[in-house]
Amino acid sequence: IHWATRESYEKYVGFEAPPIIDAFKTYFHRRDAKLMEENPSGRENILIVGHTQVFRYFLTNVLQFDTSGWARFEINNCSINRIYIYD
Repeated sequence: IHWATRESYEKYVGFEAPPIIDAFKTYFHRRDAKLMEENPSGRENILIVGHTQVFRYFLTNVLQFDTSGWARFEINNCSINRIYIYD
């Protein structure tokens, strides 16, 4: 998908993507102090099974790229992706 303008993309995302945004905020974040005390080793493994386009969106956010460019990433079906977030 190619968006003609950023405004058209934001209009689309505003109506279609709130669950994706909520999922990103839920699973991709730095740990707070309480979690650091519970797990001092710092490692937490979370398995997320989902659609390729959702993972493209996650990847653009994790890399802090412009989210309108999510379609530029190629992720194959049945692929395994790892994202490490360090405190």
